[in-house]
Amino acid sequence: MTKLKCYADLVNNIFGPGTTTFNTEATTWNNIVGAVASTTDFEVFRRNFAARLHRLKSAIDTNQNISAPIINAVNGVAKLGGWEGYYAELAALDYFLSDAETGPGEISLDVTYAASDAIASDFGMKNINYDLCIPSMGVVSDFKILSDKSGGILDGIFEEFRSIKGINKLTILPEYPEDEDYDIFQKERTNLLKELVEEIDLTLRPSHFRSKVIDGLSYRFGWEAGVIFAESSYDSKTHAANHQRLLVTHAKKFSRKEPTLIIFVVFPWASEKIMLFSTTGIPQEFIHNLGSIFFDTTTTTQTKAKTMNKKIKSDITLADISRHLSGIILIEDNIILSTEDNAMLKASYILNTNAVHKLHDSKLETYLKRRGASNLEILPAR
Repeated sequence: MTKLKCYADLVNNIFGPGTTTFNTEATTWNNIVGAVASTTDFEVFRRNFAARLHRLKSAIDTNQNISAPIINAVNGVAKLGGWEGYYAELAALDYFLSDAETGPGEISLDVTYAASDAIASDFGMKNINYDLCIPSMGVVSDFKILSDKSGGILDGIFEEFRSIKGINKLTILPEYPEDEDYDIFQKERTNLLKELVEEIDLTLRPSHFRSKVIDGLSYRFGWEAGVIFAESSYDSKTHAANHQRLLVTHAKKFSRKEPTLIIFVVFPWASEKIMLFSTTGIPQEFIHNLGSIFFDTTTTTQTKAKTMNKKIKSDITLADISRHLSGIILIEDNIILSTEDNAMLKASYILNTNAVHKLHDSKLETYLKRRGASNLEILPAR
């Protein structure tokens, strides 16, 4: 039985026969599918993930109107590439649907608005879709995985390199500053691959190589079975500054008529390595800095947003875009190791004091505080 068939059986047993729509005969799989299909490892994750799916099925039984987006995400989790966003959606929905105030009858999913109601019109779009709307709190939101974009680009390069060289087993660990701007990796992707293909001599089997394309990037190679280590540096403020483009990319979802939230999910198998250090508060520190920099409009009142995102067609400024994001919520998913349901999903948030639609002292903030979410406007001492 393939691992995808194992995942399909789990889904169909919970949601009903015929729920899955993906090919179960494929012999490649992602981290989630592999863990679900394991018979020896990931016991806690397998138990927790099945319980999450059961909770989502119960929510559907209460309100059939939320069924389609959930079933779509459950199927999306089986994808070899791009599964991370679907997984983030399931984790975030589990957080909100588990509370009566945002339960199955209190929310709407996959809601379409006219682009004129949002910054989407500045992108030249006609319509815009929101993952989650909470009418009682008057907010719209979108779910995003806080993924390892730089690492994902490099993984793709390594896979192509191994294919070109005809190598099946070669471990490559990159070393680079974790706060590096991910955009540079995308821009230099072709050159990075070319450099590896031309510079790495398979007969010499180097243990280390320093890139001439991107300053500070190097690689460690494991040609034989064993353990190798890579080193990286990190500065949270630099990391957050380099990710401002990420928020501008999502700006099309920022509503002109009601408060908008971006909900980032951190999950160890999909997020940047630095985000795994949740016990040291690094994810919260990053979101604090990401929000604090983006919400500060003192230096961006004259800067046109299209200088950061070429898909923007109008002359809207970065400051104006910033004012239409009311807040950021961080959800840390501890499903892999958590033995308590109430500790599985931990939330924190930062609100925009300069927002057109402010959420300070709102029904939403009261809700988040009641559920134990941390306010990241002022970071706790570490």
